Amino acid sequence: MRVAQETFSITGVAVVLSRSRRALTLGSGQSEWVSRTPWLVVVVTVAPFLLSGCSPPNEVGVRFDATDRPVVVDCGTWIDGVSVSDADTGRAVWAAHATPLRNGGLQTRGYISVGTLPGSLWTETAPLAVNPRPANLRFSVESFGHVVIDVSAASIQENRVYRSGARSESLSHFNEQTCSGIPLSTNQVRIGLVAVALATAAGVALSRIRRRKRDTAGA
Repeated sequence: MRVAQETFSITGVAVVLSRSRRALTLGSGQSEWVSRTPWLVVVVTVAPFLLSGCSPPNEVGVRFDATDRPVVVDCGTWIDGVSVSDADTGRAVWAAHATPLRNGGLQTRGYISVGTLPGSLWTETAPLAVNPRPANLRFSVESFGHVVIDVSAASIQENRVYRSGARSESLSHFNEQTCSGIPLSTNQVRIGLVAVALATAAGVALSRIRRRKRDTAGA
């Protein structure tokens, strides 16, 4: 999904820019519309698309699957350690981290399903112990920094992402807006691209009509 969104945004910007460039080179008569086009609106609409491929690397959250198993998620692929505990007693529920490679690198991941090692170069440091289930879970995540997320068992909902600071958001909001770094949904992105394309096409058509009128009047 993430790759598809970035590809869509880049393709849309390329189309808009190519059409604008073509309009500028159609001739002095047809380029008059450029000065009258609300370019500020175009820039405000297109700029987020140019930035949408730059995801915040340290946006971390916790979601729960259909079986209520916690899954730690990251906008990128930067998670290198997860520790889960009872927020009230400090009892360890599960913990694992990536083992450094010979070159010092780490086998980082974009999501970790609690209780399951995500790769051969990960080590479990505290075995899974979910019983008794804590009333409040604490997730300590290493991902370009240390992030702590507390989640109340009573508030758990599927397709919701819980974040630090007692924040939560829908899974779609996390994927489409939080991880894109811009406050736009996929539908808003499509609408914005269509609006820019229509404005460009209308400007070119108007300039052609004006040029024909001038040519006819001068004949």
